[in-house]
Amino acid sequence: MRDSLAQALWSYELVVHQVKYPEELCVIENHGVKIHRLSEIIKDLKTASKKHIVAGAGGTDFVDLLYL
Repeated sequence: MRDSLAQALWSYELVVHQVKYPEELCVIENHGVKIHRLSEIIKDLKTASKKHIVAGAGGTDFVDLLYL
């Protein structure tokens, strides 16, 4: 299915916020999945918005994310 969307080198990535068993993240990473922390993504978005890279969004959900 992925190749029908785009023939490229695909990666497996997972965004997590709060996890009940953090040790599971190591198991997931050991299977080649890159883990992204939601808090880091939000921090990056806040920094980027100060530089006017992300000046707005189509709804209030984006604003809610910035204030988590």
